[in-house]
Amino acid sequence: MGFAVSADSDFLRFQFNSALAAEAPGRFGVACSGGGDSLATLRLAAGYARDNGVELHCITVDHGLRTGSEQEASDVAVICQGLGISHEIARWINWDGQGNLQDAARQARYGLLAQKAHGLGIDAVALGHTHDDQAETFLLRLARGSGVDGLSAMRADWRGQGMRWLRPVLTQRREGLRDLLRARHVAWCEDPSNFDPKFDRVQMRQAMGGLADLGLTADRLVTTATAMSEARAVLERAAHVAAKTLCYLEAGDVVIDRAGLMELPTETRDRLVAGALGFVSGASYRPRRATLTRAIEEALDGQAATLHGCLLWRHKRGLR
Repeated sequence: MGFAVSADSDFLRFQFNSALAAEAPGRFGVACSGGGDSLATLRLAAGYARDNGVELHCITVDHGLRTGSEQEASDVAVICQGLGISHEIARWINWDGQGNLQDAARQARYGLLAQKAHGLGIDAVALGHTHDDQAETFLLRLARGSGVDGLSAMRADWRGQGMRWLRPVLTQRREGLRDLLRARHVAWCEDPSNFDPKFDRVQMRQAMGGLADLGLTADRLVTTATAMSEARAVLERAAHVAAKTLCYLEAGDVVIDRAGLMELPTETRDRLVAGALGFVSGASYRPRRATLTRAIEEALDGQAATLHGCLLWRHKRGLR
């Protein structure tokens, strides 16, 4: 993970191409909402595809949550037509109005992107997350009391929902990407929610200026997130070693030796149980730390706990 780079267009193209150089996809997609970050990612991807003979597709997710979103999706289609890129629109129509809207929209977005990408035979989908997103996400998770995993840096290349996901502009400044668009006289849309202080991310974004005066710059926050990623790798290794010794499968369940589990450090214990819950349930994300710790302690005390769609209870000499 490097520091944010300048807005020079040639250097931006070089950085983008370098991000895709390792295990470059032969047929890939770009998620583009029409906002500055994703539109700049689309323009850079179009150049990469043209120069390398790679097939490129664009996918826009229309959440349908505000007036104008349908027009913005149509505007992206026009841009793609000018670039000679195929364009697909995926519409979200299934929100029941319950729970955290932004979290539900994010999960729906990944699901819809993966569905469209699979249908197009795409190898990977590129997202427009930036260096600024890294810093803001770190602050958000710090405020929520996240542990090592939550405070770790955003991944630039990973797999989920049967799809490979890429973040080729993760080292770029948001404003640098907009400078690229300005230099090419490309207009982008602004989502009004990006300025609405009722959203936690907007509050963090607005606080960044004052924090920078105290030395908590975006670079410093991203450096810390990267260090947390390195710590996570060590902790995951310890949990993996413990799993080999303490876990076995029985009738589709994971059974963990209770005595051995209780001897582990709390962090390794929680990580091991979270991994077992994910294995049984197929969930992409581990439970929140406080909820997980409480469920483990209840189960070890002999009280059955339900978590991640699984039943966790003490059984014979194991935690099942």
